[in-house]
Amino acid sequence: MFSDTVLDLAAQFDVPPVVPPPGSPPTIPHPRPIPYFSRIGHAGHTAQWVVFVIFLVSALGFIGLGSRVAKKHRAFHAINVAITGIACLSYFAMATRTGSTFIYQGHKIVQGKEVAVLRQVYWARYVDWALTTPMLLLDLGLLAGLPWFDIICLLAVDEGMIITGLISAFLKESAVKWGWYAFACIFLVYILYTLLWTGRQSARIQSSQVFRLFNMLTLWTVLLWIAYPIIFALSEGTGMISPSAEAIAYAVVDVLAKSAFGYWLVLHRTYADDEYSVVTLPQSWVEPRGQTNGIIHLPGDD
Repeated sequence: MFSDTVLDLAAQFDVPPVVPPPGSPPTIPHPRPIPYFSRIGHAGHTAQWVVFVIFLVSALGFIGLGSRVAKKHRAFHAINVAITGIACLSYFAMATRTGSTFIYQGHKIVQGKEVAVLRQVYWARYVDWALTTPMLLLDLGLLAGLPWFDIICLLAVDEGMIITGLISAFLKESAVKWGWYAFACIFLVYILYTLLWTGRQSARIQSSQVFRLFNMLTLWTVLLWIAYPIIFALSEGTGMISPSAEAIAYAVVDVLAKSAFGYWLVLHRTYADDEYSVVTLPQSWVEPRGQTNGIIHLPGDD
């Protein structure tokens, strides 16, 4: 089973077969040199399990904090439960070795022979980012009081960033791979510009506490999000760091960008009075129809 997989991968990446020189005696056929599999090690695997637990506890903590406030004030709690819950599932997939595949990443010399390098790349990580990064931006957009048009544009650009990054990760090293990477970076620049310029303008209209909190969270987010393309370039891009080092680096940034960010926001939200009324959910979202809104009457009703 394993040998068939190796041969299929070798054929996919055009690894040349070993051909004996002319006139040599018959040899036992050897289909192709076995590729070198660059896979995550014990340290990276342990980090994934640790972060899985952190996100699980974080999600439960957000649920507990949300239960202490009125339902109409649970917008941030609900968003951050979803963020950490999805991240928890993503890290469970990676920790149980069900969220990755192997991608060709050049050649290297192993025991005096040049062999293809197949690097372990986690598609589960990109599924996580595609779902959670828009919600992180939604947190900031709601806090700043951004117009819904700007929020929707921000979320759409964010999805473009994740998709182009995913395409780049699954291509072998080439100009095309770095072209897709450049598109992802351009999308990131737009996101950072919107947060630092448009977002701050909107937040300035809100209370001084909102403006101060938005500035701190935005700076935190900008610094952490800039780390992602750097880690990508060193790992999936060039292979300069091992899959274990990559997993640990992403794990640290993920926890800071999601759990730490969420608690920073929610704890401020929980203990404020009316400073954040801009994100209070309408009654129709939190109360049964008829209790605060008009009851629907059908023909024949008294």
